[in-house]
Amino acid sequence: MKFYLDTDIFLAGFKDKDHLKLSAQKFLKDNTGKHEFFTSTATLLEIWHYLNRNNLKEKTLEAVRYVEEIVDEVISLEPETLIEAVSLAEAYSLSPTDAIHAIHAKKFDAIISTDNAFDRVPNLKKIDFSQSSD
Repeated sequence: MKFYLDTDIFLAGFKDKDHLKLSAQKFLKDNTGKHEFFTSTATLLEIWHYLNRNNLKEKTLEAVRYVEEIVDEVISLEPETLIEAVSLAEAYSLSPTDAIHAIHAKKFDAIISTDNAFDRVPNLKKIDFSQSSD
């Protein structure tokens, strides 16, 4: 299967302390090699923003490398995706980045995330890595 990985699984796995750290690590360990993983440049931007906001700028390149080691491909954000995301955000009360992730994720078998916002998006299967026994 092909999975789109949301930002939260990377942050949970990368941060020194996170209540979802073990769940993120277990999901990735159990599914690496069995499935293909994808994410987007929006994920990298969210991670950079998080690190910058939390005075952890020096960890940005390490975090980007962490993501690159996990995924098979980082998808670029194209203008067409942004246009679709604006409509999706308005229709389902999503943040701009959640809308971008949802548009990308619809092209895959599921989005891997704990974010309940994705439950509002029709035709988008979500796997909550904190609940997964895979």
